Amino acid sequence: MPATNKNILLVINPAAGRCHKAACVDKIPSFFKKAGVPFRLVVTRKDYRADAVVREEFTNDFTQLIVGGGDGTINDAINGLKDFHRPVGFIPMGSGNDFIKNLHLGNTLEDHLQTALNGTERVIDLGKSNDRYFVNGIGAGFDGQIVLNMTKNKSWFRGHAAYMYHVVRILGGYRERIVTYSIDGKPYENNLLLIIAGNGTTFGGGFKLVPEANIGDGKLHLCVIKRVHPIRRFMALKKLEKGTHGSIPGVEFYTADELIIHGGDIHGQIDGEYAGSPPYRIRLSTNKLIIMDGDE
Repeated sequence: MPATNKNILLVINPAAGRCHKAACVDKIPSFFKKAGVPFRLVVTRKDYRADAVVREEFTNDFTQLIVGGGDGTINDAINGLKDFHRPVGFIPMGSGNDFIKNLHLGNTLEDHLQTALNGTERVIDLGKSNDRYFVNGIGAGFDGQIVLNMTKNKSWFRGHAAYMYHVVRILGGYRERIVTYSIDGKPYENNLLLIIAGNGTTFGGGFKLVPEANIGDGKLHLCVIKRVHPIRRFMALKKLEKGTHGSIPGVEFYTADELIIHGGDIHGQIDGEYAGSPPYRIRLSTNKLIIMDGDE
């Protein structure tokens, strides 16, 4: 579809980690004006999050949604969709930007804008945990505890550095919890450090926890980490970043249609946002998401 036939709803989160005023207020609207593309810009607020904006503003008059923000903003926006028949583009402005690591948006703001407007439509899987959609994944245990701590205790660090700050603070002292869960109906009960269900590969701003994940392969990719000695945990961080942690004793990978976490004294995160405690029923939705992507 030529850009001149488009009408864009732009949803921007000004509180995103990399959403500087010059980019949000000047460069993004200026790009669409120069391209001659009709658009409406809506800026989110604490009391008007992206899910509410999309639910109310993304009417049938618009041909496309473009979201500017981080993983949490993308998650909110997707959960505001009433239908999944129009493409969604992304302007990564978050601290971690884990989901977009699965895409090919380019390296600069100009690249991101061009891809969001004129990229190739791609159909990807859309996950669901209980009644909430996700694009990247859900984690529980140590991963969820980190997100809870980041929510409660702000630091001067941003992005992966902020995540690492909290990792270092609690990694040695975090105790595995007994978790009951089932993978495609097969029950398990284990002491777990964490359990991840990924649509995408990367979590925490740079940890490639499910390296074989593919957002279009129609499967959930799971990483289960059981007991790991506190000293070995610190030694494993580089492997977790590179996605080579499969050699660590206690690490298991699965592909599945459904993961149910029945219970456990653990916390969860969904697309980097705090998700409370189990139970979670995690599977791929029957809905698919159309996104704008670039070339590899």
